[in-house]
Amino acid sequence: MPTQTKIAVVIILESPGYWLMLKRNHAPNQGLYSPVGGKIENGESPRAAAIREVQEEVGLQLEDVHY
Repeated sequence: MPTQTKIAVVIILESPGYWLMLKRNHAPNQGLYSPVGGKIENGESPRAAAIREVQEEVGLQLEDVHY
């Protein structure tokens, strides 16, 4: 049976001397720190997914992302 490929984004937000990390609230990674990220939705660009994930996970509204 074929499996569906899942594509995700990871966003690294850096300010001089600082990196934004999340402390996960839910299993299986509860209590661990990680960068912002998540799955790309069907038809969504990586750039749009990155902007959406940052908004959903930390409440920041990005104007654009660079990669």
